[in-house]
Formats: sequence, C-alpha cells, structure tokens
Amino acid sequence: MSSYTKEAVIAPRIFSCCLELRTSSKEEEELLVEEEEEEGCFNNNNNLIQNTGNEHSFWSDLPIDILCEIADRLPYWDLVRFAAVCRTWRVIIYGVHLPQRSTLLVPYLMSYTCIRDRKHIEFVDLQGETYKYTVGRILFDDTRLYASKYGWLLLKKYERPTEQFYLYNPFWNDVIRLPRLDLELDFQVVLATFTTPPIYADCVIFVISRRYGYTDDHIINACKLRDRRWSVHKTRYQGSVEGVTYLDGIFYCVIPQIIDGSLSLSINTFNIALQDWVMDYASITLEHHTQSTAFCVVESDGKLLLAVSDELVLHGTRNWFIYQFDWLRKYWTRVQSLGNQVLLLSRSSSIACPTLGRDSKFSNMIFHLNLGKEPFTFSGDGVWRRP
Repeated sequence: MSSYTKEAVIAPRIFSCCLELRTSSKEEEELLVEEEEEEGCFNNNNNLIQNTGNEHSFWSDLPIDILCEIADRLPYWDLVRFAAVCRTWRVIIYGVHLPQRSTLLVPYLMSYTCIRDRKHIEFVDLQGETYKYTVGRILFDDTRLYASKYGWLLLKKYERPTEQFYLYNPFWNDVIRLPRLDLELDFQVVLATFTTPPIYADCVIFVISRRYGYTDDHIINACKLRDRRWSVHKTRYQGSVEGVTYLDGIFYCVIPQIIDGSLSLSINTFNIALQDWVMDYASITLEHHTQSTAFCVVESDGKLLLAVSDELVLHGTRNWFIYQFDWLRKYWTRVQSLGNQVLLLSRSSSIACPTLGRDSKFSNMIFHLNLGKEPFTFSGDGVWRRP
C-alpha cells in the first residue's frame, strides 16, 4: 500500500457565504467562459490554440465532453491540478465531472487529525491507496471536524460564546466562512453536516445543539449558503442523534434507545422549508440488536437505507445489517443486497455510490471511515462482515 503526501504552501482563499461565487446556474458558467475568453487560462501565449484558419481560440473553449474524457483518465491529484488551470475548467470539472467520477478516485469521506501544530487531511480510496494532505495554517488551530464529503470538510473553530463554522476544500485551498452561530448559554454542538458541494447555492448546513446536563433540550439551526442567517428551532426529545442524511428538502435523523431490553430506532425529520421538526416520523424495534454500537442513515437514489452495526466483543469484529424504508407503510424492511452500489459510512457523512465498470468489484460492499480500510462483504446469512 502506497501513500501520497502533499504540502500546502499557499494561503487559503477565504470567501463569505454571501458571495455568489458558487452556484450551479447557467449564468455563472456563461460568465466564467466570457471572463476566460478575455483573460485566457494562463494569462500568456500558452493558452492559445491556433487552427488552420489562422484564428485563435482558448483552451477554455474545449467542449465539455472532451474535457470530461480527458479528466476521466487522470488520477485524482492530477485532476486537482487540471481543474486549477482556469475558472472555466474548474466549474466544468467540479460541477459536471466530479459528481459522475469513479468512486475509486473521489475522496468523498476524509479524516481530519492534528499532529502537534500540523493538520492532516487523509483519505483512502477503494483501491487501498492512502492519501495524506498536510496543511499548516493558523486558521485551523483549535478546530474540530464535523462532516466530510464531496472533497469538502465542515469545520468548527472554538470561539465562545459564538460558534464559527467553515467549509474547507484542501485540494483547491478554498475556505467558505459561514455566519457566526450564536448559541444560548449552556448549549453545545453535538452534530453538524451539509447537503451538497458548496459550489451550489442550494447547499444547506444543518446543526444540532444540546444543553449541558439535559438530554431533552435541543436547538436545531440551518443555514443556506445563499442566505446570511441561521434559522433557529427549539425542541425537546430524548436520546442523541447518531446518524443523519438529507433527501428532498428534509433531514432524517436516527435516534437509538434501549427500551425493555430491545433496541428501538426512532427517525425524526426536519423540513427546511417549513422549519418543522417531526418526532417519531418512523420507528423500528430490533429485538436481536442489543449490542449495536453504530447507526448510519443513507440516501440512495431516492431510497432511505439504515445501516446498523453489532459489535461482537468476543470475536473482535462487527456485523452490519441493512434496512430499507418503505415510504408507503412507514416501515423498515431487511435488505439482502445493495446491488451495484457501495456504502461509504460515517456518523454524519454517509453516502451510497454506484459501482459501474471498473468499480463493479466493489458492488455490495460497505466501508466505514472510522473502522479501518478493509471492506465489509456480504455473506450468505444476510449480514455484511469482514472475512
């Protein structure tokens, strides 16, 4: 197994969330193309392509399908440099190509660790290659990672009495500073995540806070990147959210509890548009899962999947069980196969990725960010476990 280390030596570009630099609209892409036509990709004569008619065009004029064909043949680190050539290529690669990129190459989930005064961004692709990106920046002193996906990290800096969140992309060295979140006294953030890559204006950041010593008092905050404010919703519920995902404007939160010796999982929902928190939207009792220690909820092509892990202490291993939500009956049914998909799991950043072409060997597998690099594979008894 090889590793790759890249030193970050340039200062991050910091943007306020109110800037309209990241949007999926056609207007911005047209604007960027016009800017590149005026400025060129490299700001020198190397950016020109001379054709047989003695006319010149820019490298940014290459058709999208050709750029994507080129990009598909590049390893991820070269792809980062490729996208850094000019803003037009950056929009095309990050907005068009990456969402369709091979699961082998895109670091959807990353760990974030601190070694002395250095910060390390590390991810493992499905081939087992380990990539480590070292960044030494004052900006990230005393920060904590809450979510990581699509190549972006959601970080929180320790600043009382307000909470300062950042979205950070280590590959493009971009920082988006979110509005300060003013928490009430005695409350602390227990979970935070985001919905889509923040290049899109409809990206939503979702935060749950809980009062110290009181497990029932909670505050839910949400912020859209195109807005400069946090919404506030106060609620009371027992237990803690152990998994969250987003689908069609609604966050689905998993809250496990042991009731009468059996594991009960409650799904609470939060509607962004209505600012409505619904208790016990759906629940399931799992009588044979008293040793469960990990719960992840995943959106997959409009389906809601629930991954439950039982820790077998005597054997030093884990078993994973997958359930799918029946929208009509509001009930969870056991799943025996993931089909042509692989699950990449963590507490707040779980996703399902298609496994097509060369990725097909990863079909029906489960990877967990915090449980080592080896996959969990499906066995004949309907359980995913390590060989």
